[in-house]
Amino acid sequence: MRRALWLLLTIWTCLLRAETLPQELVLGAEPTPPYAFDDKGEVRGFYRDLLLEALRGSGYQFRLQIIPPRRSRAMLLSGEIDGIVGIERDYPGFEQQISSLPLITISLHAITRTDTMLNYRSMADLEGRPIGAIAGLGLELRFPSIEFEFVSEAELNLRKLMYKRFDVFLEDPVIVRQLANTKYPDYVGRYQVLNPAVDRLNLVVVMNRAGKHTQTKLDALNRGLLQLRKLPKLAELRQRWTLVDDASRPGHQGSIAVVVNPSSPLHKLNEAQVAALFLGKTQGSSGQALQPIDLADTDPLRELFYLKIANLSVQQVKSQWARQLFSGMALQPKVVRSSEDALARVVERPGSVAYIDGTLVSDRVKVVYWVP
Repeated sequence: MRRALWLLLTIWTCLLRAETLPQELVLGAEPTPPYAFDDKGEVRGFYRDLLLEALRGSGYQFRLQIIPPRRSRAMLLSGEIDGIVGIERDYPGFEQQISSLPLITISLHAITRTDTMLNYRSMADLEGRPIGAIAGLGLELRFPSIEFEFVSEAELNLRKLMYKRFDVFLEDPVIVRQLANTKYPDYVGRYQVLNPAVDRLNLVVVMNRAGKHTQTKLDALNRGLLQLRKLPKLAELRQRWTLVDDASRPGHQGSIAVVVNPSSPLHKLNEAQVAALFLGKTQGSSGQALQPIDLADTDPLRELFYLKIANLSVQQVKSQWARQLFSGMALQPKVVRSSEDALARVVERPGSVAYIDGTLVSDRVKVVYWVP
């Protein structure tokens, strides 16, 4: 009897330990440096560092592995991996997919050779030309008049561009720069990033709703991502992995532009003046009250902006604004969804000032400060 009780107690203890041991979360990513790449058998890159931070303290042991582009969907469906890290997209025939909150948002640009001399203002200027692109992003639906040549990876598009198989392809300039600097040094200086951006895309983790404990794992990941947005760490990781492309900056002056309407009497601001405007400490200069336009919490540019101009996290900015509004002396910023919406607001309302992705700058607005 005692032997049976001891055996039951041992089994119960083992089961209890198994339940309390940290579970593993295995994610796959296609080889896209600097986001994810294999470095002598070790997976490195922005995805790994970001997800390690997001899952810190969650109880999950996180592992990221590099997967072939053509096998990602099959590996997810078979349960070999818990999720795929990459651009948010719809996988054909996969109705059970569920996505995390955005990790960050990237810009999709038209990339051309420096010898093509294209006159580019929008995708309409590319009609009649074959355009290289990554498959699965729904570009053929958004731009039905464009002739696309779809491939599975950016490297193939870059090589086709240089071999003059086509004159333009669409890609994140960060990936193109990394490929040119590390694998194809002869291509450096031979390609050009066209502005403005074609689109902004979310990077997410796609999981299988039918997988084991999927919702629990996704909830843990989303909690970590929400917490990470309140800290300077996200902006630090973006800087560490150089996720702002110099080639897409007008004049190579900065990744974020503070802009006003061209009719504004304001011509130039310094860092302290920009910080004062967006933190409610002043309402403008030149006798004109300016309405600040802020980005939503979901846009990573917001965190980077306040970290650079005032060394404040988003949560610290919110606390400061709460005090300013209580005093009744500050003009609260209008919040918009994206840099494109902020740009449109400045164009439509001359009394507005906004910070936007520097790649969107055009003659529709006047830049009064570049965030270095």
